[in-house]
Amino acid sequence: MCTAVSFWSTEHHRYFGRTMDFPVKNTPWNLTYLPKGYLWRPLAPQAAYPSKYAILGGMRRVDDYYLIGDGFNQAGLAVAELYFPGQVDYAARAQPGKINLSPQDVIGYLLGNCANISEVAALLPRLVITNRQWYDHDIIHPFHWFIQDASGTYLLEPTSPTLSLQRVELGVLTNSPTYANHLRRLRSFLGLGADAPLKTVEEALKDYQGDLPQARSPRSRFIATSIRLAHQLPVDDHQAVAQSMKVLGAVKMAHLPGHDDFTHYLGMADLNSLRYFFTPVPEMTTITQSLPALMAKYSTPQVLSQVP
Repeated sequence: MCTAVSFWSTEHHRYFGRTMDFPVKNTPWNLTYLPKGYLWRPLAPQAAYPSKYAILGGMRRVDDYYLIGDGFNQAGLAVAELYFPGQVDYAARAQPGKINLSPQDVIGYLLGNCANISEVAALLPRLVITNRQWYDHDIIHPFHWFIQDASGTYLLEPTSPTLSLQRVELGVLTNSPTYANHLRRLRSFLGLGADAPLKTVEEALKDYQGDLPQARSPRSRFIATSIRLAHQLPVDDHQAVAQSMKVLGAVKMAHLPGHDDFTHYLGMADLNSLRYFFTPVPEMTTITQSLPALMAKYSTPQVLSQVP
């Protein structure tokens, strides 16, 4: 039940953040660094490969395997996975001559091999997301992926075997339904016609002064976060992280009895300086790390927070 945002500051710096609401299984989410050359071992039959780029992000470590919930690489490409139930169309089996990945291997492969959106788009015709469980999971998880570089923010929705990217102009993503469905509901909430142009939607978001949806549902969080983010922008670099943390904090999900989904951390990234701001919940003490500084210091993986 995660929420993600992306935006540009008045200085044209790129920011990318999310709430991590996905339940852990055996190991916690931690801020983690993986060096250039790290040897990825995705599920068979895909062969192991060394990462072309260093990576910093929110990860889980299972034995010697890393699952990336979100992160960015040294080239400035950022990717986050969010839950997408009832929508995915994964391949039933591996396909010869293709890059076959489990859903959990997708972020590591993209960040390890691609410098930008153009390279991601060029890779997609060769990529197959297969119906495979990850190492410590007992079900096949449905994901979609929020992707950003200097050219903009995009979405990979695996709703058919043919994978493609779509532009995300408003810079907000939650879980199912599809992005097109979210936009239809947002236009309706704002009192706009189904064909209202994006510029009209952006103006209506900034002008909206009514009550915001309060439900935990993805639809409500999409609408509320779109309005809150629009009200915060434009923002300069000095305010960007703090203001966006307020936007994400407004949809932070408490650990309620009987609910498996709750917020484990808030993450924000400045993709120009390549800094990550990791705030574990409930401690709410932000840990800040710089990818260039880590690259200069470490040649092996490093867990940079210690969430119990």
